[in-house]
Amino acid sequence: MKDSSHKSHYINKLNILLSYWYCFKSVTKYYIICWNKGREYGIGLNKLRWSTQYNKRGTVLMKSIYNQKDMAEVLERIDNLSPNSQPQWGKMDVAQMLAHCSSFQDIAMGNSFPPRSWLGRIVGRFAKQIFYNEKAVPRNMSTIPTILIADNRELSIEKEKLKQKIIEFQQSGPYKCTTHPHPFFGKFTSEQWGIGIYKHLDHHLKQFEV
Repeated sequence: MKDSSHKSHYINKLNILLSYWYCFKSVTKYYIICWNKGREYGIGLNKLRWSTQYNKRGTVLMKSIYNQKDMAEVLERIDNLSPNSQPQWGKMDVAQMLAHCSSFQDIAMGNSFPPRSWLGRIVGRFAKQIFYNEKAVPRNMSTIPTILIADNRELSIEKEKLKQKIIEFQQSGPYKCTTHPHPFFGKFTSEQWGIGIYKHLDHHLKQFEV
């Protein structure tokens, strides 16, 4: 009877040790995955957070302008724009759209600081996930008044200006991203800015069918 009790005791200890071992393996695997994804995005491990862009296996679900491949894709699509490109919705022509995106880059880079709107202060935080989640940006969504472009712009100039700002933003990495609140949505992490910038550019490039 005593031997049986000792045997049961050792089996329980062994099961506990095995549980700790499997837990250790899972956590280690998680950090290795996150480390690799962080390196791909230029994000330090201490800055990496769970959010909608990662599933529980560390697989990236959302594109980010910090990712070299995603940036290259956007730059190629910008190059595919021409004077004949027509909007599928909205009032801006192709050069104005690029100038608008360039002005938005200035906000993300900390070069421009539009004031918070009173409506944004009230409801912005409840809607902010649209900026970085997997849902498409709605067509004809209201924009920041200070970056709504109405004057005539030169397409070739606006192309190069926007491309240079995208490259600079990507190469500077998350640590150089603005900490100033978005005029409507409020505070974002640098990772959320990276996803949001890609989503914003993707939205407007689709607007002109590229």
